[in-house]
Amino acid sequence: MRAFQIRPYYLKKENLRIPSLDGGDSEIGKLLENAYNEALHVMFNVNCVNRNGKSFFVAGGEYSDVWTRDGSYNSYAAGSFLAPDVTENTLRALLADGMVNGSIAGGSFDDLQFWDKQLWIIAAYRHWLVTRNREFLKLAAGVSIKTLAYQEEHYFIPEFSLFRGPGFFLDSIGALPMPYAEIVDGKSCVADYPDAVKVMTLSTNSICVKAYRDAAAILDALGEKPSLAADYRNKADSLAETIRTRFFRNSPNGIPAYFIHGCGPQKGLPAYFQEGSGLGFSLLFGIADESLARNVFDQVHLEPNGLPVIWPNLKNDYLGSGKTGSTDSGYHTPQNITIWPQVNGIWMLACAAFGKTDLLASELENYCRLIQENNGIWEIYHARTGNPKLWGHPAKKHQNWGAATLLSAIHHAVFGVTFTERGIKFHPNLPSGWGELRLSGVHAHGTDLELRLKGKGSRIVRCLLDGESHEPEIPAGLGGSRVVTIELEDKG
Repeated sequence: MRAFQIRPYYLKKENLRIPSLDGGDSEIGKLLENAYNEALHVMFNVNCVNRNGKSFFVAGGEYSDVWTRDGSYNSYAAGSFLAPDVTENTLRALLADGMVNGSIAGGSFDDLQFWDKQLWIIAAYRHWLVTRNREFLKLAAGVSIKTLAYQEEHYFIPEFSLFRGPGFFLDSIGALPMPYAEIVDGKSCVADYPDAVKVMTLSTNSICVKAYRDAAAILDALGEKPSLAADYRNKADSLAETIRTRFFRNSPNGIPAYFIHGCGPQKGLPAYFQEGSGLGFSLLFGIADESLARNVFDQVHLEPNGLPVIWPNLKNDYLGSGKTGSTDSGYHTPQNITIWPQVNGIWMLACAAFGKTDLLASELENYCRLIQENNGIWEIYHARTGNPKLWGHPAKKHQNWGAATLLSAIHHAVFGVTFTERGIKFHPNLPSGWGELRLSGVHAHGTDLELRLKGKGSRIVRCLLDGESHEPEIPAGLGGSRVVTIELEDKG
């Protein structure tokens, strides 16, 4: 086991809680360790910057800013767990005028990429569950209320009972089929095309369901505004049912629609493409029931290197940077049939939530191999070859949400660390052939933990706390240094 080393001097003074992963002597164990340490390197030694005496997570090695969607995702996936103070700085930087900003931190309020803002609310609630910082919780309540009201006023479409907006992170016009993707004046940003931002996507609406529920939970934790919290839950339930009805139930093959057309002759009709993040979020956030989820797992299309952003080919021949041309059936279009690790990370968490250990193993092993074979964490990978360079899109290394994705998969999908209002529950998934895994140096809720997994599968046979039989959970504030050992078996 190789220990990770922090390099930036300013981080040595931060409140960091960085565990060590021991994968044993097996080939897969070494692969996991290598990817885990590379992810820590990318997140902390490359993308944690210090400005005016405060540390923040930026989006990537070639992105110098704190973006709303990246900062929120990275906080939710790994930041709060590993670096709570850096994460709080990051989340606070994404605010303007008392609500979530629309693109980049540090400026006045804008709505440039409005559809990703609700993800901040989900990250804020996760941050509270991890840190128990009541001052931040009060801030999150006010921000959530104001942001949700703004989003409802400007982007909720009563005619369809859905929020409009492109899919999670899909800021390129190349993420939509024709006629939306007819390039004008070399413009590539989807926000420059009025009809394109009228689509109502599965991922964005799934995020909104979770944002409503987490905003309600934030108010509950404060003991404030119970009627508003109840209203948020009702809106979440109503939106979830609309998603099931409009996206899932009329699907010809069990895979939900990517989006509902918001204008034109097909207004109100579903577009049946597979949206990777939409699948992941709708399953992870409990929108798809067992029957709908079973259809997804049975019919999902996977490429040799994992779940693609979109399937099948959108056929828009978009090369990136406002340029068009032959794209080899969509594999060289940046937001088409490509691998973006944050999408795979959401899918991995969804697989873990449903105990699909074999699918989790395939996705995580693929990603670890991509990291090893390409000597690092890149923004995009070719879905078949694994090459991080596409024809019309420059390869960008050290992408932060690619790092957060890997860390999240290990912490929350494999070891099953789940933060709750009462403490921590464990819902682990140990793939067959991986052997025993150990995560040491975990610090949460005033307790230092060493987590050990044995066996295989997702059914817990036995859980031991310091050698004594125990439920697979520990209360907040337990204290001391503890060892949690969990033995697993297949569900059968």
